[in-house]
Amino acid sequence: MIKFKLSHKIFFSFFATSLVIVGLMIFILKYYVSDSFSTYINKIELDSFDTIAQTLESHYQKKLNWNAFQNNHSKWQQLVWSAIGDGGMGTLSQPRQGDKQRKYRRRRMTGLSTDQTTGNSMHQRGSMMGLGRRLTLLDIQKHSLIDNENDISLEDYLLKPLRLNNEIIGWLGYKKAMQLTNPLDITFLKSQTQILYFTGAGILILAAIFSFLLSRHLLQPIKTLIRGTKNIASRKFDSRIIVNTGDEFNDLAEQFNQMSQTLESYEDLRKQWFSDISHELGTPLSILRGEIEALQDGIRLPSNENLESLHYEVNHISKIVNDLRELSLAETGAMQLDKSPIAPIDILQKSILFFTNEFNSKKLKIINNLNSSSSIIQGDEQRLHQVFHNLLENNLKYTHQPGSVIFESEINHQNLIITVRDSGPGVPDGSIDSLFDRLYRVDTSRNRKTGGSGLGLAICKYIIINHQGEISASNFQNGLQIKISLPLNSTP
Repeated sequence: MIKFKLSHKIFFSFFATSLVIVGLMIFILKYYVSDSFSTYINKIELDSFDTIAQTLESHYQKKLNWNAFQNNHSKWQQLVWSAIGDGGMGTLSQPRQGDKQRKYRRRRMTGLSTDQTTGNSMHQRGSMMGLGRRLTLLDIQKHSLIDNENDISLEDYLLKPLRLNNEIIGWLGYKKAMQLTNPLDITFLKSQTQILYFTGAGILILAAIFSFLLSRHLLQPIKTLIRGTKNIASRKFDSRIIVNTGDEFNDLAEQFNQMSQTLESYEDLRKQWFSDISHELGTPLSILRGEIEALQDGIRLPSNENLESLHYEVNHISKIVNDLRELSLAETGAMQLDKSPIAPIDILQKSILFFTNEFNSKKLKIINNLNSSSSIIQGDEQRLHQVFHNLLENNLKYTHQPGSVIFESEINHQNLIITVRDSGPGVPDGSIDSLFDRLYRVDTSRNRKTGGSGLGLAICKYIIINHQGEISASNFQNGLQIKISLPLNSTP
């Protein structure tokens, strides 16, 4: 099966449309010109019979009737021949026409050439008789007087009124020619038709050129998009395209660039993720391997202290793996929540009580301004406990001592707002939006002494989202503020 390129389809579409339009135009104009020209010729010929009309009007003025012509074909032919043949001599008071003008009138009305009008009297006389048959005389009611036994179709005739004292006394009828017979008329019509054909051909050539240029213009942004998509398929996510058409292609290019930028950021995150996770898992594994090899080589003896160190590292690896698993479940929407009516403030109070001794040992003061302990939501108690536990651990790790951590709560538009604010330090403004990203740490060196794996806040975000809530971070004075909003179920 032959496959056509889009450029060919666009070209042929425009060209075929132009061909149809030009073809219809030529057909309509040809028909219109031919019909209008024939009508025009018939009217001109009818107007050229003024001599016959004046002769008839003079006859009626003398006789006051048309009895002389009623069913009298010879009399009628004689009048026509007399009026046309000699220019109207003996019947009109107008001056005699010149020879050239009279010859032209004969050729115009009889359809004879110059040689025929001058050299063949029999042919000329036959043509005059034929002209007489095309002419007819009608009374006021438009009934034929020359041949009243046969009705004529008025649609086939052009009528010229005969008047006496401004009153119609009859009609001179001239039967329309079905086709042109005069060589001059035929030549003129042929020349007009040829002009139409040449004009149509010129228009088609221009349409072909325009279609070709237009198809190239329309395809240019598409080719640019194709190059861009090929780059994306080759994982060149830094590719950008420029399309300045000001139309839908321009919008499509902007959307493509946004997509490329998003893919580039995801690719950077993916690379950073692999780097971070390899570091988070590689460090404890290296420690484990070193300590095990030391035990195997007899450098270190098995002892409770050494075994405790090994156990700590195993637990650290297990926690990272478990956090990764929970984060994966949360991102795919597979995290299971055992929801029931719970009081989040009570859960937070228990978490604060659990960490009180550690806060005191690090000279961190707890300022508990929590209220609304009776606020009830539909939630998972264990998951919310996990969120609060993670936040308190972060306060212990990052708040400088001596310092303080403030806990507040309020009801706002059927939402429970919980705020946890420490005395500092805060985080750089450029890191605020990334705090809840997986494996993100403000400390890019990922020192184990200054922070965790960077998974805790990411898990917290998905737990709160699965409770139809929101969690956000911001710098407040010199410290960091975490705000959690949870929709209330009821307020007893």
